[in-house]
Amino acid sequence: MSNAHDVLRAAPPRYARGVVVGRFLPPHSGHALVLDFARAYTPGLAVCLRARPDDALDAATRAAWLRELAPEAALHVVEDAGDADTLAARIRAAGVAPDVLFSSTPAQQALADALGVPHVAVDPARRLVPVESAAVRANPLRHWLFLPPAARAHYALRVAIVGPESTGKTTLAARLAAHFQTVWVGEYLRTWIDHKGLPVVPADVHAAARGQQAAEAAMARQAHRLLFCDTDLWMSVVYSAHYYGLAPGWLVEAARQQRRHLYLLLDADVPWVPDPQRDQPHARPLLRDRIRETLSREGQPFHLIRGSWDERFSQAVAHVHALLNTAQCHD
Repeated sequence: MSNAHDVLRAAPPRYARGVVVGRFLPPHSGHALVLDFARAYTPGLAVCLRARPDDALDAATRAAWLRELAPEAALHVVEDAGDADTLAARIRAAGVAPDVLFSSTPAQQALADALGVPHVAVDPARRLVPVESAAVRANPLRHWLFLPPAARAHYALRVAIVGPESTGKTTLAARLAAHFQTVWVGEYLRTWIDHKGLPVVPADVHAAARGQQAAEAAMARQAHRLLFCDTDLWMSVVYSAHYYGLAPGWLVEAARQQRRHLYLLLDADVPWVPDPQRDQPHARPLLRDRIRETLSREGQPFHLIRGSWDERFSQAVAHVHALLNTAQCHD
């Protein structure tokens, strides 16, 4: 029979292959802690994503986020199961043969038993990362600080500021971002023109639209609940039709694929401010109406913003607060 001295002299068990199993719906800081702990504990880590057809987030999206959190881990998507034995069988069928299971919940002891491996608990009392998966899933906005950048980009409420030239879109986007302590996306076409020079030709529509999408995707990862967008692809559609007679089909489709929670349409009731990239002050009412018609036809939520600069800001803040309140009260 071994005694305490024998135990102390013995080398600790070495686990070559560990596994973390979860729904990750969505992944959050608690999951990241478990994954980082497991990666430090064992040299070979597998992550099994439990997926169901009716999950609120598809498995491919969650898998992409998990690859960012644990890029060197072997990732497997397994069909979810209600009992530990069936789930264990599906994990083995995926080619995962672990020596140890890591989790933050005592409930996974049954899965460890079904796999026939030890269960290493990581912060089960939630002292290091005080959040429950169910709470994050119910309302991501309320638990924003626990979300990784990729998930923040997915859940951020996107507010587009649109309107004719010289109506204060850029100024309002920057001011709203500062007020709500978040980030904003500038109009990429202006950057493109600064780099390339005038005139703008039809081929520039493609580059500007792709640049707008890329800039928004990059800034969304840094957003704090809200992302303000100075213009968007529906503006590109309207202006392409205005200047060149039509909007490319791919651009219309790309605009329809955008995720938008609110549009703020700025009226043409402020003085025109000359700019080398602006050329049609007389067309502002026409373009305002075309933008409004486009948003209405496409079923996009929008509010018309008008008045002085301060009045515009006050109206915009009220509409954004209403959006935030609605989103954060929805469980």
